[in-house]
Amino acid sequence: FSEVAILARCMDPHEVGRLGRGDEMTLFNSIIAVLLLAGAVFFMRALCHVRRRRLGRASSNGLGSGICFLLGGLGLSLAFNLYAYQRLTYEQPVATLTCRQAGGESSSDVFRVHLARAQAPDRTFRVVGQSWQLSARVLKWRAWANLIGLDARYQFNRLSGRYESAQQAIRKRHTVYELNDPGGGLSAWAMVHWLNTWLPLIDTRYGSAVYMPMANGARYKVALTQSGLVARAANAEARQAVRGWTG
Repeated sequence: FSEVAILARCMDPHEVGRLGRGDEMTLFNSIIAVLLLAGAVFFMRALCHVRRRRLGRASSNGLGSGICFLLGGLGLSLAFNLYAYQRLTYEQPVATLTCRQAGGESSSDVFRVHLARAQAPDRTFRVVGQSWQLSARVLKWRAWANLIGLDARYQFNRLSGRYESAQQAIRKRHTVYELNDPGGGLSAWAMVHWLNTWLPLIDTRYGSAVYMPMANGARYKVALTQSGLVARAANAEARQAVRGWTG
């Protein structure tokens, strides 16, 4: 039973231990394919034994076929659920922001923010405030469209400074910059709108924004999920700033 030998080798823990996450999924899919193939082979053998009236061998091969198909079917169900989870929780990195305290300024709320984007040249901005805020237009697909490979689309439109309280925002000066970023493919929205009249792919279009406290040396990573922007501290300075942050 060469199929069983192949399956045993695939499940060898020493082989599995040398694999990365992507390789593990490939191995898992390979095991499912081997199980289904073994089930088909057992089934064909069972049919041959039935025609030759070897009922005992037909029964054993039929049982082996049923077990392999059952395990393969369970594996397929699990693989689909894992795939669906990965697609619906997928995050695409879209920007990195690094903050530096601006020297020679009369206020401590002035920073140089370096913005590195996936779809545009890097730029550095003079941002006044206690936090930076990055906003974008987002196109969210329906869940079934995510499952067939479509990811949320975005277009950055503004970087601004932000204060913790509304009173500070009213009294103090803060900065706002227009980004006009063509990234994320929203320049093709006209075609998407036309397509959506025939095939309802779009769930909604909306604005999404993230903001984080500014501190000298703090670096943040921004990603786009299937439902909007998310920001995370990317170094010790940023994590320290977030720990002492009141928002």
